[in-house]
Amino acid sequence: MKTRFIFLMLAGFRIAAMAADTDLSAVHNFIASRAGLEAYRGDTKCATRYQMDVMRYWNDMNRRDQQLWLKTMQLDTARTEQLITPAGHFKLHWNNTGVDAVPQADVSGNGIPDYIDSAAVIFDQVWHTEIELLGYNPPPGPDGNPVAIYHIYFTDQGYYGLTWFDKRIEIDNTVKYTSFMEIENDFLGFYSPGLKGLKVTAAHEFHHAIQLGYNVRQQDYFFYEMTSTWMEEYNYPRINDYRQYLDDFFNQVSNTPFNYYNQYTFFPYGNFLYVQMLSDLYGADIVRHVWESMLTRPTLDALRYVLSLPAYSSSWLASLAEYGKWLYYTGDRTIPGNYFTDAADFPLISIRPGNTYIFPGGLPDEVPMSELTNHYLELIGTRGAQLDLLITAPAFSDGGFRLISRESESGFFNLGEPYNSPGIDADTLTLQLVNALDAGRTFGIDVTSGTSAVIAIGPNPVRLDRGDREVLFRNIPSDGQIYIFTMTGLEVAHIEKNASSTRIWNLTNKRGYPVSSGIYVYLVKSSEKEDSGKLAILR
Repeated sequence: MKTRFIFLMLAGFRIAAMAADTDLSAVHNFIASRAGLEAYRGDTKCATRYQMDVMRYWNDMNRRDQQLWLKTMQLDTARTEQLITPAGHFKLHWNNTGVDAVPQADVSGNGIPDYIDSAAVIFDQVWHTEIELLGYNPPPGPDGNPVAIYHIYFTDQGYYGLTWFDKRIEIDNTVKYTSFMEIENDFLGFYSPGLKGLKVTAAHEFHHAIQLGYNVRQQDYFFYEMTSTWMEEYNYPRINDYRQYLDDFFNQVSNTPFNYYNQYTFFPYGNFLYVQMLSDLYGADIVRHVWESMLTRPTLDALRYVLSLPAYSSSWLASLAEYGKWLYYTGDRTIPGNYFTDAADFPLISIRPGNTYIFPGGLPDEVPMSELTNHYLELIGTRGAQLDLLITAPAFSDGGFRLISRESESGFFNLGEPYNSPGIDADTLTLQLVNALDAGRTFGIDVTSGTSAVIAIGPNPVRLDRGDREVLFRNIPSDGQIYIFTMTGLEVAHIEKNASSTRIWNLTNKRGYPVSSGIYVYLVKSSEKEDSGKLAILR
């Protein structure tokens, strides 16, 4: 019989002081549900967070919840059935009857439920991926060395899984914990039901067990969930359980701190996309390098350190700014082959009320910026505008901006670095502001605007069946020349420069014959500018 030792670790854990009126209702519900006194109403993904909250807020919990926690957490985890997985890394514990019973189908006829047979294969595969392929340290055993065998208990519960902090270990100025795991017994009614839920939970919760073998700090908890959610996608990229959290994430990501974490938010589950971006840009090893750096420094400092290494030659500011751009190009703004692989299935960033401006009304003089954040402001009616833009802040380091639209984007500019935009080719423009400091501050915005003669073309598409016989190009510089190409790059027509700002193409090729219907590319080239686009001819 295994007894939970969680109550022992509370005395040795440094508790952060909180205000007396702290809302701990989610923690209370978790404790009461474990005692069978209330229906569970909390996070259905990962209840590991609530024992973290108990450790953080122990001094602020009422005495009844403290006593109930100590009593409940001493309940034994006995199950009637046990199985060691084929690779010998895990011992699975389950019941065939009662409330915690797993599904009893046994198609193989080996006397073991198929659900357990599958779990044994799944957990061994997750160990192989996360330990042997990706190179993470195995979860620690009681002596701090790699655990000999890891215990998993199947339980009827309101959440996918839970990795229990067990015995506290202090080695070489680090704090580690042994652990064991509880897994939902059937995943009926979950977003990812059945074996899909089992797979992503194995990947997610086992990485929590791994994380407890590094250096446990309360300030890093947000990154625990980000990394574990990424590990689901790395192990099982076709399940996409994380998508249930993206609407909430994209709705609040603008001006929300990167390390936002509390007992209620699902933000870190969606924010795993940052870890996905790192993996896509640099390879999966960078994530492990961050965790290895976290042995001696907290997450944000570890990110700053690892990104600066010669292997990556980046910075925290550059990374956060790049992340903000990747988050912009989703939904119908997706650019195929760029940024997130599944970006077309993601929501769009929600621009918060009060952050949309009708141009040329201009931008506000000051914008409050949260710490560690991308903040998006939207300008409507910008086509043809030219902006002279300067963003400043009390501390000029670790911040900057870019202008971005569906059609194009500027480079990234540091605070205090002026930007003079060419004529904007979009009706709506987004200003992405980036604050990479650990503290909030106010960005000052100095903007002046003018207009430019935007090259216009029409009709487009050309409808030959309606009598269209020519295309007009307007606002062409006096030395401008126009080239028409097929989609394969073959030059079809060339319209020479003349004094007029209007050019006409009569839909013939260089030999004077009418061109075929289809899609063409035009290029306007002058000493002042170059512009290009597509032109459709329909019969």
